[in-house]
Amino acid sequence: MTEEELQAAKKRFTLVYSGIFGEISSMLSKAKLMPLTKLMEHNPSFTEMVDQLQEYRRIVELINKGMGGNFDVGMVDTYIEKAKALAISIDKEDHEGLGAAIAALDELPYV
Repeated sequence: MTEEELQAAKKRFTLVYSGIFGEISSMLSKAKLMPLTKLMEHNPSFTEMVDQLQEYRRIVELINKGMGGNFDVGMVDTYIEKAKALAISIDKEDHEGLGAAIAALDELPYV
């Protein structure tokens, strides 16, 4: 990989990586502000958004491997799992689970 290709890969990595955290932050904000009935009607659904985040995570992993695999992407998994708990609680109409998922995400930096 040339230096130019490496710099382009790093730029793509940063864009997708930071986009994941931005999307989770947006999901958290909506979950805090909207009533559960509105969250259930959200389009795309929170479950669909988590599915997309998991796809972005796969892209981050591929880019990371292309750059030599030196970056630990495990933190992304933690954030996505907590976003998934948020989505599941919305799908199940679980008020307590929703509160717990919001609290768990609130404890994390970057969101």
